[in-house]
Amino acid sequence: MLFRSVKVVEKMLDFIKKKHPQQKIGLLAHSMGGLIALYAIQKYFNDIYTIVFSNPLLKIKATPNLFKHYLANILACINPYLRLASTVKTEYLSNNSQSNQDYANDKLILKSVCIGWYRQICLALKNVTKMQPLVPSLVQLSSYDEVIDSDYAKKWFHSLNEKQHSLHKLHIYQNARHELYHELERDLYIQDMIAWFINHL
Repeated sequence: MLFRSVKVVEKMLDFIKKKHPQQKIGLLAHSMGGLIALYAIQKYFNDIYTIVFSNPLLKIKATPNLFKHYLANILACINPYLRLASTVKTEYLSNNSQSNQDYANDKLILKSVCIGWYRQICLALKNVTKMQPLVPSLVQLSSYDEVIDSDYAKKWFHSLNEKQHSLHKLHIYQNARHELYHELERDLYIQDMIAWFINHL
């Protein structure tokens, strides 16, 4: 699940280092990938030259109600593979109706959540406030994100170690939703991401 995903990223980084020892490694991390990357960077900060966080999951906004939250955490101890309907609605994703429709019709995208995964997310999020990105980082946030809590992400960014603060940059995109790179104005957001990687080579 989540911590297994962190291990997968760590193995991937080890593989790249062995195959391409002279190459610089940059990470692009979106949503839950941002949380996974934040954990991985604690161990591999010497091997990664920069990272771009796109609406990183540092706190869930589209949370289940309190009853479902506690029920999920209890059931996760009994059967972590039990699935519940996701609270993320298609319209939360972007202002691009075609992209949202493609998402809704994609049979490979699960519309339910494994409660063991949800419990691991909740446990992982408890440590976020203590974690630093440790390498130059661009944080891209949408002002109208209903999946992750962008206000919390902003507070996290502004709480970063003052000595490191000059290494990082925050971009907030007005009226954009969670899937920045699927938005109608995605070319602008993608250009910002590419420029960050190039400028930090």
